[in-house]
Amino acid sequence: MTERQFSIKLLQRAELELQESVLWYKKIDFDLAIKFIVELNNVFEYIKQNPLLFKKNKHKYHEAFLKTFPYIVIYKIYSKDNYVVITSVFHTKRNPKSKNIS
Repeated sequence: MTERQFSIKLLQRAELELQESVLWYKKIDFDLAIKFIVELNNVFEYIKQNPLLFKKNKHKYHEAFLKTFPYIVIYKIYSKDNYVVITSVFHTKRNPKSKNIS
């Protein structure tokens, strides 16, 4: 029996946050941008394999923290349909009230 893997869908807002972050790191150092992308992709893979691995916040969204970079991937699980929706790629230095969770 094989374990099911979830697919990932990014809301447009999360996609924009991701793109802005990559561009910002690229301006500083191209290699840093690559490291950010690799770490983010690793988190996405963990989420695909086991979306319940990361804790829920008070709004019932899961939050996966990146290890090296100050970002949280915020997502909601749709188990019945076998997918996860990434609602935000949130920089932890921003005001927590501005988290995009819906």
